[in-house]
Amino acid sequence: DISWTQKATAALDLLRNDDRAKYLSPLSVLFGLSTSFGSSVLNGEVLRRVLSDDNSTFVGLYSAVTSMVAAGASLLFGALFQGGAELDFEFQSITRDMVLLIQGMIILFSGALAYMFNPALSKIFNNITKNGANDD
Repeated sequence: DISWTQKATAALDLLRNDDRAKYLSPLSVLFGLSTSFGSSVLNGEVLRRVLSDDNSTFVGLYSAVTSMVAAGASLLFGALFQGGAELDFEFQSITRDMVLLIQGMIILFSGALAYMFNPALSKIFNNITKNGANDD
């Protein structure tokens, strides 16, 4: 059984010795900075103006969920990358180009999946806002 410290040390050694890590680390830092900047601008500028507006119900929810979505997306893309590396390692008949094609298809269809639920969610939110407006 491998302890968490050994796993963390192995991950740090891999980041230090892998040539691709020099591209991965700044990208992660920029993603974190842009997310925190977006949240701070939203909380500092936009939120104070829209709190008195009745049509701005979900602005606070957006600012609270942004960091969690960023962390979840980074974990999912890391799992996708790791799965591609394992697929490339386990099956010798699958080339690296095929792995990249599969990963691209997963990303493409995951983005399209959001639009599949859009009409149903719009109906639900419209019903909620109509019922909320009738209660006043």
